[in-house]
Amino acid sequence: MWRFNARVTEAGFSLIEMVVVVLVVGILSAIAAPGFLGMYSRTRVNQSLVEIQGALQEAQRQAMRTSTPCNLSLNTSTSAITGACLVTGNRTLSRVAIRSSATAMRFNIKGAVSNTDGSAMTQPVTVVISSPTTSLQRCLVMSVPLGLIRTGVYSGTGTLEASCVPSNGS
Repeated sequence: MWRFNARVTEAGFSLIEMVVVVLVVGILSAIAAPGFLGMYSRTRVNQSLVEIQGALQEAQRQAMRTSTPCNLSLNTSTSAITGACLVTGNRTLSRVAIRSSATAMRFNIKGAVSNTDGSAMTQPVTVVISSPTTSLQRCLVMSVPLGLIRTGVYSGTGTLEASCVPSNGS
C-alpha cells in the first residue's frame, strides 16, 4: 500500500532557477552584442565596396560591348550609383558614407575613363566607403585613363590615392 500514498512532486523550474538562467543569457548577450554589431558594420562596408566595384566594371564593359560611351555618377549625399548603361540597375547603398574624388565619369568605347565631357582626368578616381558604427574604411582606386581598379583599406580623412593601402583580402 505504500505505493498508492506516494506524493507526486511538482515538475518544472523554480522562480530562482529561471531568474538565474535569464541573468546568464543577458550577460552573455551583453558581451556578444558589440562584437556582432561591429562585424555586421564591417560586412556592410565590404559589401558596399563590392557593389561599387561591380557597377564601375559593368559600366566599363557595357561601353566596350555596345561601342557607346557610358556616363556614371556617384552621389555621395545619397550613396547612390547611377548610369544609363548599368544593365542590372542603379545601386543605392544603405547605412554607409561615400567619399569620392570624382562624382561623375565616362567610360569610352575602349574602356578608358575620362570626365563626362570627354576630357582627360588628371588624377586617379578614389572612392572611400565608411560606416559611422565602425572605424573600417575601405577604398577603391581606379587608374586613369585605363580604368584599372584596385581595392584596399583606407587610412586617412580625404580621398588621397596614397592612403589606400592594399589589404591581404583585396
